[in-house]
Amino acid sequence: IYGKEQYEDHSRLIASVSPSWQIIKGLTLKGNIATDYTGEKIELDEHTNTSIVYGSLSGAYSLTNRTYQTIYGDAMLNFNRNLTDKLALDANLGYSARSESTIASTVSTKDGLTVENWFHLNASKSTPNASMVKQQFLKQAIFATASLSYDDWAYLEGTIRNETVSTLYPGRNSFWYPSVNASIIFSE
Repeated sequence: IYGKEQYEDHSRLIASVSPSWQIIKGLTLKGNIATDYTGEKIELDEHTNTSIVYGSLSGAYSLTNRTYQTIYGDAMLNFNRNLTDKLALDANLGYSARSESTIASTVSTKDGLTVENWFHLNASKSTPNASMVKQQFLKQAIFATASLSYDDWAYLEGTIRNETVSTLYPGRNSFWYPSVNASIIFSE
């Protein structure tokens, strides 16, 4: 629209690292850490549409800065070993976490610009508007699995997982998920 200009600057970074170490034969430690970061700046200039000499002020200016960031990480210790010729054990122990944060601040002029087309907070007729939003979230989990196999046809497995979420009431923000299962392969 004529008389309004918006300037935007966006920056984004996505990165990930996933190392793996074989500690001893059958025991491996794997990790992963990743981030997704977005930063943006938005500036809005609304030109004056009447002259100050006529006694009315118009025009406006606003500036918004916003960042979003997600950080994810996990670590898993894997154990895989044949205990006998027919009995094998596969076990995992792990941790994962995801953190998200958003911070946004906006400032703007109020009741028009005191100097025609001077796009600055100091040009605001009244006390400038200001607002800020800050949100944070953390979800983390620990988990373990153990699987016994007999002669590659009979299996017994157990798992347990505990998740904690920061946005729920402390003391009521942790959940357990246990499971046990068994299976048999009749034919291949």
